[in-house]
Amino acid sequence: MSRVLIIATGGAGGDLQPLLAAALALHERGHEVHFAGDRSVDRAVTHLGIAVDLLPDELDLGPRLVAAVRDAMLATSGDLAAAGPLLQESMGAWAREVSEPVAALIKRADPSAVITSLFGVEVVADAAPACPWAVVNSTFYIGPNPPRPVEQDIGPRALPLVTRYAALLGSADLVLHATDRVFDFDFAGLPPRHHYVGPLGIWEPPSEPPAYLHEPGDPWVLVTISSQLGDDLPLAEMALEALADSRASRRAHKPSASPKLCRARWPQQRRWRQALRACSRAVRSAMRRQPTGHACGLKIRRRSPRRWWSPCCRSVHRT
Repeated sequence: MSRVLIIATGGAGGDLQPLLAAALALHERGHEVHFAGDRSVDRAVTHLGIAVDLLPDELDLGPRLVAAVRDAMLATSGDLAAAGPLLQESMGAWAREVSEPVAALIKRADPSAVITSLFGVEVVADAAPACPWAVVNSTFYIGPNPPRPVEQDIGPRALPLVTRYAALLGSADLVLHATDRVFDFDFAGLPPRHHYVGPLGIWEPPSEPPAYLHEPGDPWVLVTISSQLGDDLPLAEMALEALADSRASRRAHKPSASPKLCRARWPQQRRWRQALRACSRAVRSAMRRQPTGHACGLKIRRRSPRRWWSPCCRSVHRT
């Protein structure tokens, strides 16, 4: 039995579910699994019987990322392209700070392997573990020689940071992309040690499907946007406007952090649902318009490929 240390520096955002799926699979195979992360990771993981080492509160990614974005925008008077290098510099400084307790934890735990997400790649690279280390990338391919220019998928503010992470993936011993060739434009150029693994678990807690799925009546359309409010909001708004005269029942799947804003923008929509169990809802829908939500889309396509429609999930995946 080997000991695996999972560095979840990205908190309990979209990077955690694939890491958790990998952790549960390793645990079921008899390996000892240990997490390191913030309090949100601790809340998500401990009830599953997996130990968590808490990183110092001041190193939580969320507040640091928000502050880095704010400061970069203020320093550049809102110029997204000019703010990009400043954001990358701030996040590099954060990674160096986090790498110190992570390096100490790696030395103390003496794991056989270390696993992290894309937001942890610079942290682990700076910690320089003596054991092999792997990265689980929770979205479409990030790395050298992508299938199309990265500028088409990543906004200018985040571009230097993502480019930096892509370069650092060359240091990892293994990179698992939780997607597949279909979502990556039939990309056949994965570098050595990079592998497509499909939707890696997309772990979600057991729950009953919502009752409205079984209501009689017209077919309905689920319009989804990211759990993080971004540039995809206008696309969802246009989709709802285009469907205004249709007989279909419309469902707006909103970011959980912005219900008031969504209600203000779309007061005519009555069916507001939090970003939970989206896959179960979409599999039963007649059509699904998805500006973003890559991981959920993969899972739906696996379960119900004939009902899955996502013409723009790549083009608006931006920060």
